[in-house]
Amino acid sequence: MKNQILPLATLTGCIISRIPILSCCLLSLSVLCCNPQNNSTDKSLTDSTAQLSSTAATTNDVTVNWIDAFQEFSTAIAVKDLAKQKSFFVFPIDADSTQIWYAVYDKMPENEWPSPLPSTFSEADYDKYHSNLFPEDFQNGLPKVKIDSLLKDGEYTTPMINDGKIPYYLAVHFDETSQMLQFTLSYSGGVDEQGDYVSEGEYALIYLFKFEDGKTLRFDKMLFAG
Repeated sequence: MKNQILPLATLTGCIISRIPILSCCLLSLSVLCCNPQNNSTDKSLTDSTAQLSSTAATTNDVTVNWIDAFQEFSTAIAVKDLAKQKSFFVFPIDADSTQIWYAVYDKMPENEWPSPLPSTFSEADYDKYHSNLFPEDFQNGLPKVKIDSLLKDGEYTTPMINDGKIPYYLAVHFDETSQMLQFTLSYSGGVDEQGDYVSEGEYALIYLFKFEDGKTLRFDKMLFAG
């Protein structure tokens, strides 16, 4: 059979009619070659971003929450909101393990202390002795704590406060490992009859609060130094 020669117009029409088909094939090949890689990359970037965002959010939430709890506690002390203050305690408190009565009677001569000390510390006791437990020096120190420094470093110590009595300062520290917030009300030594500094009067009251469930503070115990 002889090869059939098609007219030029017919041949041109055949070529033109096949261009869209060829274009579709090339486009499909391009999609098949490129899309899997792009989809994989996009998914990887999305997953990484989500993981970083999740980690950052978790870290931020933990940090902000204990700072929020600190500020709630400080505000409750400042405005003398007893109901809010008591929400940071679980009553009755075991007095032996917490040494809370020692803080209550800290400013009183020991011969005026009840003997023996009560074995528990009740909600009614808090209503009666809250100003002894958190004395004026503690209350004056709290507003001097710089929140931004406390958030950044996890700790802050106020400048020495000298309001006509024994100089003192308040230190606040948050321990990430134990989730414990510590307040240290520290008194410097006094002066003798000649006006010279003596260290015998140095001592500190240490308040420990546990940051529970990433939500709130709970009184744990008292410690004394000096």
